[in-house]
Amino acid sequence: MFKFLACWGLVLSVSVGAEEMRVVSLAEAQRYAVENNHMLRISESQVAQAQAKKTQTWAGHLPLVKLTESGIRTNDAVHAFGMRLKQERFTQADFAIAALNDPAPITNFQTQLEIHQPLFLGGETIYGRKAASSGVKSSEAQLIRQEQLVRFETARAYWGAVLAQEALRAVRMGLETAQQHATQAAVRYREETADMADVLAARVRVSELEGEVLQASNEVANAQDNLLLVMGLDFDVSLTLTDSLMRKPVPTHLDLLLGLAGNNRPDLQASYWQKKAAQYGVGVARSKYLPQVNAFATFSFDSADLLKREGESWLVGGQVSWAIFSGGQTIGKVREAKAAFLGAQAALAYKQADVTREVRASYRNVMAANAQVDIAQRTVEHSEERLRIVQLQYREGLSTSLDVLTAESDLRRTRVQLLRALHVLNLGVSELELSVGQSL
Repeated sequence: MFKFLACWGLVLSVSVGAEEMRVVSLAEAQRYAVENNHMLRISESQVAQAQAKKTQTWAGHLPLVKLTESGIRTNDAVHAFGMRLKQERFTQADFAIAALNDPAPITNFQTQLEIHQPLFLGGETIYGRKAASSGVKSSEAQLIRQEQLVRFETARAYWGAVLAQEALRAVRMGLETAQQHATQAAVRYREETADMADVLAARVRVSELEGEVLQASNEVANAQDNLLLVMGLDFDVSLTLTDSLMRKPVPTHLDLLLGLAGNNRPDLQASYWQKKAAQYGVGVARSKYLPQVNAFATFSFDSADLLKREGESWLVGGQVSWAIFSGGQTIGKVREAKAAFLGAQAALAYKQADVTREVRASYRNVMAANAQVDIAQRTVEHSEERLRIVQLQYREGLSTSLDVLTAESDLRRTRVQLLRALHVLNLGVSELELSVGQSL
């Protein structure tokens, strides 16, 4: 029975472990990150706010319709006289002097429908709607840029985790080789073809690599936690990464990249729409210099009883108002709007220059990383050939065990350098894509 329960518990633990395993490519990791990133939720709310502000600008185009129900009871002579007229209950007796001067208390319930229609607001509604539309486009572009940043940070964490795993694999391979060499050294010592110094040197190297394996394993765990954090997953999830560090094609036309960045960078587009919004804001401020024209209509139903129609009336008309002097407020608002426009214009010019700088820097970094990969690959080839030669010499008794250990250590080090160079190249390509604003 105990064996059965133990086996069943093992099956359950394997099942739970399988549920916590996730095989992810870089694209899948980025999808997880986009779905779970809180900064993107903030940017999405900003888009919703901008769209809501745009909806509010319809107030300058559409009528305002208001329905009011009010109840009044009074013995005020003026109001009592008017209420009887509105209720259409006025009689000859109401002309009596006593009734006019000292009327009995009267109750009036009024249902009123008011309609106000803006006809011309000096351009405020037109420019205001254009400014709001520009604000929506700016916030949408900022959301796209934030998503690109999340994807880049995910790529950084992903390639960091891949590098840690590859480095661990390289150290483990070095440890296996060192263990084999230690075994061979022990055999040669027993055969009296090597001394104890060779055996001890091999054992020391094995111990050093065992420590490096522990350190590399810890770096793998930390890198996986970092990736899980970016992806928005729990830390008890175990990831299997499918993409590997490899040579990537590198774009060679800087002018083409600069052109793509100028057309595709969402944050650059956001700055452009912010400038347009500020420009339309000047029009909104200037609209206060012009007269405003509005039309209105009122429909009233008055009665001594609630919701009863005794008297009906209507009123229609129009109004032109012109703030000829506002105490300097309009002038100040116009100057403020112009200053905001000049600031937005300067911000756009700076952003354009900064985008150019980012693309140029990323391009140079990728070119340098690509050259470093070439150097690292040649270094690995030289190290492999050197190790081959030293091993042949060792078998012929022409080199020492220390020479073999040194050559093996150099080869492992150059392989890790190649991995790091590939990591820098892959990350550099991702950074170049971020600076251009699109996948390359």
